Amino acid sequence: PVCLKDSVHAEVNETSKGSTFEWWYTPDSSSTPFHIGEKYDDLQSQSYYYYMRWSETKQGLTCSEYDSVFVKIKDLPEIKMLKPADICENGDDFPLTFNATPYGGEWFDTVSNIDFIRQSRFYPGLAGADGLNTKNHALFYTYQDPITLCRDTSATFITVKPLPEVELNEERVPMCNTEDPRSLNQYVENN
Repeated sequence: PVCLKDSVHAEVNETSKGSTFEWWYTPDSSSTPFHIGEKYDDLQSQSYYYYMRWSETKQGLTCSEYDSVFVKIKDLPEIKMLKPADICENGDDFPLTFNATPYGGEWFDTVSNIDFIRQSRFYPGLAGADGLNTKNHALFYTYQDPITLCRDTSATFITVKPLPEVELNEERVPMCNTEDPRSLNQYVENN
């Protein structure tokens, strides 16, 4: 299949040295061709007819032959994504399966040394925060349409929040083993 954004390669086989090839997007060969040569590559953005004139001169006589081909572009699958909620770096891993449609695609990350997405599950502990700052991580989803075989990829982000840093303002809190339980909140400083 030829999918949107694919490159099309057109090539004329079995040519001779005296041949010339001119390419148009319209059947009007009186206009200037967009390409001259036996090979042509085009990045597809819509369906096209490609028209080609093959000319060859032998012993002073020029003969031409015309041909065309229609290249139908198949649409890419339309991916819709939901941004996952922010999560703390010590949060549980969770499935990303229902955060994108159509279902059945694959989730992945592009960080080479850490796989924080495994089997379509996000692992916040592996992704991590940035020290005491939040960190955004790109989550990629790719889907291939089973009928057209066209594939597309889309991305969303998740924010991983760091754990709060907690310090006691006393090195030791004196307590007797016979004492009733008491709150330690008075000894905590939250940065």
